[in-house]
Amino acid sequence: MELRDVITSRIRDAGPLPFAAFMDLALYHPELGYYARARRRSGAAGDFFTSVDAGPLLGELLAAPLPGVLDADGLTLLAQLAAAEGRPRPLGGHWVLTPHPGEMGRLLGMPTAQVLADPAAAAATAAERWQAVVILKGHVSWVAGADGLAILDAGNPALATGGSGDVLAGVVAGLLSRGLGAVAAARAAVLVHSCAGREAARAGGWIVAEDLLPHVGRAAWPRPARGADRRGRHRRLR
Repeated sequence: MELRDVITSRIRDAGPLPFAAFMDLALYHPELGYYARARRRSGAAGDFFTSVDAGPLLGELLAAPLPGVLDADGLTLLAQLAAAEGRPRPLGGHWVLTPHPGEMGRLLGMPTAQVLADPAAAAATAAERWQAVVILKGHVSWVAGADGLAILDAGNPALATGGSGDVLAGVVAGLLSRGLGAVAAARAAVLVHSCAGREAARAGGWIVAEDLLPHVGRAAWPRPARGADRRGRHRRLR
């Protein structure tokens, strides 16, 4: 089953409109029959969308034998789902969760300060509780899974910008879609994300999240050194 068969969008008003002009959009799983509607709201910062009934859809998707990644509000929904069911739902080891310390606190029901006091224990606890791979994001990133804990102490201040974590989640999703296991995808994504941030900062100083994008591919697949045998690289690509 392809991704477009799992999640498709339905828009009330068709046409070349900007995203904020859509009055209603939905995520739909054709086999499950659930719509996760996102309704338009207006606020001081402009238009934004709030999830109305994504919880049931998330529960069904988590039960499907598919890999995936949860970030941001998906993690909040996961915590709410655990509260509603009275226990965390085991995710079978093929989902990756990417919380920052505040989101980790909500997942574990503890203050953010407690997460920061012992991030290794928090990441390991969340990984065991949900049977998932957990990336606890920060200047030092902790990747916890069934086979133990990996630590990447290579963050840089340039990555402390809104949307940087979304890029990380996207890299994880891309690697999962290429067939990597959850642990390998999480560890590789953290490394690629860190390298992309370093190169983006070197190229432009302080950055916004979209500045990372051209550096992600270069970090994941570096160009061969000058004078290297490019034919060998082409053979590997085939």
